[in-house]
Amino acid sequence: MKQIFIALAVSFVALTACKSEKAGYTIEGMVDGVEGKLYLNVYDGKLPRVIDSTEVEDGKFVFEGTLDVPMLASVNIAEGNVSLGQFFLENSPIVITGDIADRKHIMVKGSATNDLFNESYLPVSHSLDSAVLFVRNNPGSVAAAYVLFRHLSYRLPWQEQEKMVSELTPEMQNTVYIKTLCKNIAALKRSDVGNKFMEIELPDTAGNMVKLSDVVAKNNYVLLDFWASWCSPCRNENPHVVAAYNKYKNRGFTVYGVSLDRPDGARQWKEAIVKDKLTWTNVSDLKFWQCAPAVMYGVGSIPSNFLIAKDGTIIAKNLRGKALTDKLEELTKAKKK
Repeated sequence: MKQIFIALAVSFVALTACKSEKAGYTIEGMVDGVEGKLYLNVYDGKLPRVIDSTEVEDGKFVFEGTLDVPMLASVNIAEGNVSLGQFFLENSPIVITGDIADRKHIMVKGSATNDLFNESYLPVSHSLDSAVLFVRNNPGSVAAAYVLFRHLSYRLPWQEQEKMVSELTPEMQNTVYIKTLCKNIAALKRSDVGNKFMEIELPDTAGNMVKLSDVVAKNNYVLLDFWASWCSPCRNENPHVVAAYNKYKNRGFTVYGVSLDRPDGARQWKEAIVKDKLTWTNVSDLKFWQCAPAVMYGVGSIPSNFLIAKDGTIIAKNLRGKALTDKLEELTKAKKK
C-alpha cells in the first residue's frame, strides 16, 4: 500500500508540474500559393517586429513559441513583405488556411482574442461610442487594450483616454499597448493648449538645422504642422494651410512643417513640398512614426497641428480647413484692437 501511495503521489506531482508549465502557441498554416520563407511579426506599436521565421514545405508552415500576453501579429511573405493577414496571437493552437490569391478570405482559427476582436469589435468599429463601449465591456482583454491604443487614442481627449486606462485590469495596464499609450498621454498633457511649446531642431530640405524657437521668435503666430508626403489626408489639408499662409503671412503668420516621411522618403518629401507649394520652413528626421518631435508632442495621427503665439504658448490644436483661417482672423483682429 505504501508503495502504491508513493507512486500515486509521484504521478500527481508530475501531472501538476506539467499543468503549471505555460503552454505556448502553435501556428499551423495551409495557404495555397505560398512558398519560400515566411516571417512572424508582432505589433508592439504601429509597426511590425519580426520574432520568428520558417520555410514553407509542401504548402505548409509551422511557427511555435510562447507569449506572456496576446499580441497583434501577422505572417508575412519575404518577397514584397506581403501579409497573410493580421490576427491576435495567443498561447493556443492556431490554424491559418486559404489562398494567397484571395487574401481577404484567408481564415485564422483558434485564437479567442481574435474571435472577440472580429466578432464584437469590427462590426461596430465605425462608431466611436460603440468602440468605447467595447473597451469598457472587455477590460481584461488585449483586444480592448489594443483598440484603445491604436483606434481610439487619436479620437479621444487625453482625459478620457486616462480614465479608460484606469478601468482596465492591472494585467492589461501592463501590456505594451497601454504602456505606450500612457507615454503618449503624458506627451499630450505637455503639449496641451496653454502650455509652452517644446523645442524642435531638425534639418530642412537643404540639410540646415532649423530651430522652432528661432521661427517663433520672428513671427506673431506659428503653425507647427505634422504631415507626410504619403499621407492622403495631409495632402488634402495642405491647400487650406497654403491659403491661410498666403492670406496671413504679412500679418506675422508662418508655418513650421515637420514631415513623418520614411527613411527612404527624402525625394518624395521634397517633391510633395514643391507640388503642394509649401513655401515655409520644412524639416524632417525621416524616421516615420519614430519622428522624435511627433513622439514628444504625442502625435498619434496626421495631419496634426499646434498654433503657437509669439510668447511660446500653444493657443490652439488641430485646426482643420476653415477653422485655421477663422482662428487667425480672430487673432489678428484682436491684435489690431
